[in-house]
Amino acid sequence: MDSKNQNNQLPYDSASSSPKPAPKAGLERVFSEYIKDQQETATENRAKSFGLSYINLIGYPISNQTMQLIPEEIAQKYRVVAFMKAEGQLRVACQDPENEQMKIELAQVAKNLDLQIIYTLTSKNSLDYALKNYQFIPKLTTSEIKVSQAEEKDFAKEIKNLSDLKEKISQVPITKIFEIILTGAIKSKASDVHVEPGQNGMKMRYRIDGVLQDVVSLPTEVYRALLSRVKYLAKMKLDINNKPQNGRFSITALDVPIDLRVSTLPTIYGENVVMRLLEHGKGFLSLEQLDFSPEIKKMVAEAIKKPSGMILNTGPTGSGKTTTLYAILETLNKPGVKIITLEDPVEYRLPGINQTQVNVELGLDFASGLKSALRQDPDVLMVGEIRDLETAEIALQAAMTGHLVLSTLHTNNAPTAMPRLIDLGIKPFLLPGSVDLVMAQRLVRKICKKCKEEYKPTAEVMEKIKKALTRINPSPVKAGAETGTKIPSKLFRGRGCPVCNQTGYMGRTPIAEGLKPNAKIEKLVINRATISELYRTAVELGMVTMEQDGLRKALAGVTTIEEVWRVTASET
Repeated sequence: MDSKNQNNQLPYDSASSSPKPAPKAGLERVFSEYIKDQQETATENRAKSFGLSYINLIGYPISNQTMQLIPEEIAQKYRVVAFMKAEGQLRVACQDPENEQMKIELAQVAKNLDLQIIYTLTSKNSLDYALKNYQFIPKLTTSEIKVSQAEEKDFAKEIKNLSDLKEKISQVPITKIFEIILTGAIKSKASDVHVEPGQNGMKMRYRIDGVLQDVVSLPTEVYRALLSRVKYLAKMKLDINNKPQNGRFSITALDVPIDLRVSTLPTIYGENVVMRLLEHGKGFLSLEQLDFSPEIKKMVAEAIKKPSGMILNTGPTGSGKTTTLYAILETLNKPGVKIITLEDPVEYRLPGINQTQVNVELGLDFASGLKSALRQDPDVLMVGEIRDLETAEIALQAAMTGHLVLSTLHTNNAPTAMPRLIDLGIKPFLLPGSVDLVMAQRLVRKICKKCKEEYKPTAEVMEKIKKALTRINPSPVKAGAETGTKIPSKLFRGRGCPVCNQTGYMGRTPIAEGLKPNAKIEKLVINRATISELYRTAVELGMVTMEQDGLRKALAGVTTIEEVWRVTASET
């Protein structure tokens, strides 16, 4: 065999005439590269048939900020990647450009970002490579958002009040604003986050201690990105922006797990977003810790000793009604007592109590849930809210047949509760003997201890205080709040400091009134007396009103006169 032929043949083993195989790994690598090349060529040809451009994303420099313009959940669901943003366009690589559902969802994302989507075809291998880059981006998932420990450390050090938060928000990229807003809300102890679009951008506000406080104004671009993110996390429909929607998701930040209830409402400038923060696993307060007046504590103690009957707590949304009912349940939660609750949502987890989350979409509303709960042989039932006639009827029947029932109503004061039940359709004769106690409450802000100061009020204010504290029939039977309350010459207020965000207030405390229906009240109810007549009679019988309860706390330096009148203005 000549040398020429020897050079063109495979190497031979010295001990055999059989050819020596090349290493297996090498062959696999060559074959793999060949398949990849074929795949890229086929994809490029396919792109031409669709009239689209083609891209190989392997090694392509995609910024995290660009990738995050499409949430990972959508990217993985439809196998798409945003790889370039320029001149009002967002270039998106995909495998299936004919997927109509993908186009609908991405069109909504693009609308929120005020961008035009340009589709580009890429191969499966190329897309797999690009999608892996999401693992290097801080995770935001639909089940829970987790803020990194490094970020938490920065927040604890850099953000001490709303002014610091506003400055921080203005310094970070769009992709981080969402986390900062929520983490800032937790640090500020906000109960709600309000995102409100306007003609030239959006305004973001926190509700702290029951009062909305402006935090920051941001451009429309930020609003659209934020809206898209919130709606996806809350599992709302991205392509619907002309109808209200509700959803929920969770966040863990500053080591605090929070459940968020999200609501959107269409306006002329876009969708208003309100996120209510509910601290998951938060400890609840006892009745003693809630700092109710001695009159209220005594009434509650007497009502819960009875084996049956109804206890109603009334007031507007956010007045602390459910927290009070939880405190009552904590007192009742003893061995041998079966307690079932129906809630929307379940705000606190109570060991030893059977708690049920209402889900109207699945057919579990308060009425149907209450029917099922009664079959479970409970001793105590808590119904989160009485909203309709069916729920009211079942709850009253339960109260009359050996169960202690706790619930809430939306009314302005305690005497209004029974007329409200009649307004729902309850027969007046069913109420006497069924309702043992009606409470009404509000939450007033407490004076900030860091900037608390004395001041001398005007003569007009002092006269108004005296009049309010003696606004009861001066008959010798009972003089209501005229119980020796001493009115000092000086009162207290908060000057305003960085700790309380210059508001002068920090934290809240309840003020309340309680009514135990007696024969005279029950007779008025049966005869369908007016609300004003019921209220006047309750006061004549010695009911301490919310205003009077609040004024006593103001005189003791717990809150301010202005704060009491702010929350009780409609009652006086």
